[in-house]
Amino acid sequence: MFFDLAPGRLIEPLTGRTWSSREIGGRVFARIQRLQSEGLGHGDRVFVLYGNKLEFFVDVLAAWHSGASLVPIDGRLTSFEIENLARAVTPRLVLVDSASGAAALSGLAALDVKVVDTTAWDVADENPSNAGRIRSQAQMDDKALMLFTSGSTGVPKGVVHTHRSLRARWMALRDILGLDA
Repeated sequence: MFFDLAPGRLIEPLTGRTWSSREIGGRVFARIQRLQSEGLGHGDRVFVLYGNKLEFFVDVLAAWHSGASLVPIDGRLTSFEIENLARAVTPRLVLVDSASGAAALSGLAALDVKVVDTTAWDVADENPSNAGRIRSQAQMDDKALMLFTSGSTGVPKGVVHTHRSLRARWMALRDILGLDA
């Protein structure tokens, strides 16, 4: 099934850090538990205010397996821009790390959006069999990813991808490009 957790190895080019498929599974399982303890559930939306690191991809998989959709947010946006996106999307959580700027998040408290610092979450579940217990809450037609345009010609517009649309895109890319390195 599409939601089975069997990713390949992840490599972070800037630092050289790598996680094996087994490590990713353990980290996703641990993150799912953390996200659910923060109240995340099926149909919720999650802002992620960091990127270009391994944890981002683990959070994507954890949010998706929890039935939530992910909204990556550019850390260079102003507080005003982030607030406007939050009003449009109404996220349950905003995931940040130690590098996220506090000024950009200042307006989210007034919107009653919970900001969660995931810096201390960089721990994998030590029991590798737990990763095999991950059962996705997501359905193929659930919203998976929301991306926003830059708004260079006006107000930023949201583009919503379902799990089905992402899967179709990935399969087309696989068929055209192949799986070889």
